[in-house]
Amino acid sequence: MKSKYTYLIFFFVTILVSSFLICCRKEKEESNNNQLNINNTVASFDSFFSIDSGSAIFVNTGLYTDSVIWKLWNGTTYYQPAIEVYFDSSGTYDITLIVKNNLGSDTIKKYFVIEFNSTEFMNGNVKINKGCGCGFIAANFKINNYLPSQGNYLYNWNFDEPYTGSANTSTLPTSFHTFNLPGFFVVNLLIKDNLGNTIINPKDTIKVLTNPEDNIWFSPYIASLMEPTIHFYSDTNNLIYNKWYFGDGVNSEEINPQHTYTSSGHFSVIHVMKSVNGCIDYSINGVLINP
Repeated sequence: MKSKYTYLIFFFVTILVSSFLICCRKEKEESNNNQLNINNTVASFDSFFSIDSGSAIFVNTGLYTDSVIWKLWNGTTYYQPAIEVYFDSSGTYDITLIVKNNLGSDTIKKYFVIEFNSTEFMNGNVKINKGCGCGFIAANFKINNYLPSQGNYLYNWNFDEPYTGSANTSTLPTSFHTFNLPGFFVVNLLIKDNLGNTIINPKDTIKVLTNPEDNIWFSPYIASLMEPTIHFYSDTNNLIYNKWYFGDGVNSEEINPQHTYTSSGHFSVIHVMKSVNGCIDYSINGVLINP
């Protein structure tokens, strides 16, 4: 009998110890899993340039980021996950990205060389900083050493864009105009002397290309970790390039991708597009994944 009780006690003690070890191991595994979800943030970003290099889109691709700060070469600061930047001259430009979470911050800086090939405009007598562009063109016009230094001249610019009203014309030898709509615009310059005689009347064309218009949607807009897969759709026409950023470090170049999230939270989904004419655009949308 004594031996029987001894065996029974040993059996129960073994079960208790095994249960304790299993519980401890489970708690340790849960602790390790929780530890994997706590990470230092990492800064990185992608860049996309338009056909004329007059603009570029920069997208945060960093990991474990709670907040984003962009700092440009001219001191301008932005706080959204993607930005579009415009350049108006050749040069080297630096873009800095700072990302933060509750464990700290990380910083990355990149340098970009922009080269504008100035177009000799209107038979070489007028120079414009670029002859075509996407979405809009901010153009500088000036007389390029054609007229004699002596004499008084009358200038009459017509930029062929009646939508801007009085700004469509100028009487200054050096002029500035922004073309806000896609199309071909015949710019006309009439120069007369002080007697009213026409000295020169050159014409040339400005070409404004169309930016792609983002038309996207996704389903569902709100999901949970029980069903964390989101389907994304785009029916934007005439695209040669398409990229989705899902906000958790994963991206896709499929037109209509689906993505399964592995953690809960708010995610900024960024869609970048490039049209057949080389113009770029982007959009930012929010996805909520409940626990």
